[in-house]
Amino acid sequence: MSIAFAVLLSCIMRSMQLGSYERMIDNTVGKYAGYIQIHKEGYWEDKSIDNAMNINDSLINFISAQDGVNQVVPRIESFALASFGSISKGVLVTGVDPQSEKDMSMLDEKLIQGAYLKEDDQNCLLSEGLARRLKADIGDTIVFIGQGYHGVTAAGLYPVKGIVKFPIPALNDQSVYIPLKAAQWFYGADNLVTSLCIDIDHVDNTMLVTRQLQKQLKQTRII
Repeated sequence: MSIAFAVLLSCIMRSMQLGSYERMIDNTVGKYAGYIQIHKEGYWEDKSIDNAMNINDSLINFISAQDGVNQVVPRIESFALASFGSISKGVLVTGVDPQSEKDMSMLDEKLIQGAYLKEDDQNCLLSEGLARRLKADIGDTIVFIGQGYHGVTAAGLYPVKGIVKFPIPALNDQSVYIPLKAAQWFYGADNLVTSLCIDIDHVDNTMLVTRQLQKQLKQTRII
């Protein structure tokens, strides 16, 4: 009886451990980066906005129609200098489609102040640590300066619409979110994205979906 009880207890503890690992991975990978990402060939080695790729509705619809794919989340990511008053800091600016980002990463649930983005907004969301560093609040206008697509000057003014908080310090200290269209205009990258994040129905289908996409898509890097 004691041996049987020990084996049963070990099985229960192991199941809880594996379940905890799966939940942590899903929260950090599946709910942010996605289990699968599509980039232009060369972007993963040189994460420059010059390696952004062109997208259209046909491409999005094709990927969305693949078995195991829940949705496709387009993003454009690059760095810029954020300034408010006399304080400046390097930041990661991420252009997102508000609705698909809400469905995948639940960005709206991370709001601690203000309101969530809309597709045609010319506003930004600041991470809580960055807002504290810049001493910025809801309604303040942040100046962003950087380098855009093929060396064009990227500059813009974006009022703070909301403040989000992330449990990961690196994200919480430097993240800025603006609508995808506004980010494409800011970087001079019309219809371009740096990545397509794929939300799949289950982690066990990752390799199957990846192989399906690799057979169909050329001049892209699928990871």
